[in-house]
Amino acid sequence: MRTKAEAFLTAHNPRVLVPFPFVEAAERLGDVDVLFSADVDDAVSGAIYYQNGRLKIIINANKPRVRQNFTLAHEFGHYVLHRDWLDAHKEDGFVDFAEYVDGGTPLFRRDVPVLTDEAAILREREANNFAAELLMPEDKLRKLWDVNPDIERAAEIFEVSKIAMAIRLERLGMIS
Repeated sequence: MRTKAEAFLTAHNPRVLVPFPFVEAAERLGDVDVLFSADVDDAVSGAIYYQNGRLKIIINANKPRVRQNFTLAHEFGHYVLHRDWLDAHKEDGFVDFAEYVDGGTPLFRRDVPVLTDEAAILREREANNFAAELLMPEDKLRKLWDVNPDIERAAEIFEVSKIAMAIRLERLGMIS
């Protein structure tokens, strides 16, 4: 998974621009559209699903920018890591947290997940880990941390939430 995140980062953001240029990456990929909408249930942060033969990633524009960034990275994690699964469920959608909206079954990234299926839980963890690798690359994060070990400042620089930054730092063994 880390290798796939690094490959995606190298291909679509080699200079590690912040925020990640997701819309430009989608344009280069050519088979996925990124849409920001304020007309989304507040409990939903984002979704990935097929519509008219194309993958769509929809992001709740009402969420804070740092949440939108992580959600975009999470949905691209599904795009990269779970493409075979997405394609296999093209007709009925890809259900993230067993939420059904407008009769369809897109994969939704909810703020409070309700998962019972072990495979779905694993996909969500993988997408979250992909997002963390993409938005907070270990080498760049370590360089920053060596100069300024401050969670708030690191979160501001990488344009992620303080919670996301703290989790990433802890998983990398940089804080306890």
